[in-house]
Amino acid sequence: MKIKNILIDGGYGEVGGKIAKLLLQDYPNKVWIAGRDMQKAEQFCIQLNHLVSPMQLDVPVNTILCEL
Repeated sequence: MKIKNILIDGGYGEVGGKIAKLLLQDYPNKVWIAGRDMQKAEQFCIQLNHLVSPMQLDVPVNTILCEL
């Protein structure tokens, strides 16, 4: 199976960051780090030599509650 891209929501946090680092070994330049804070995502990507890409992602709480 060919992997196109991998999105990690909360990718710059403690758990997401560890997952990103593990996936980066096998999938450089295919991992996207997402979260509410674009600056944190960008800073994390800099730490990993831009081998991952940042993305801002936020889901409003009322959207989640409406789905439940």
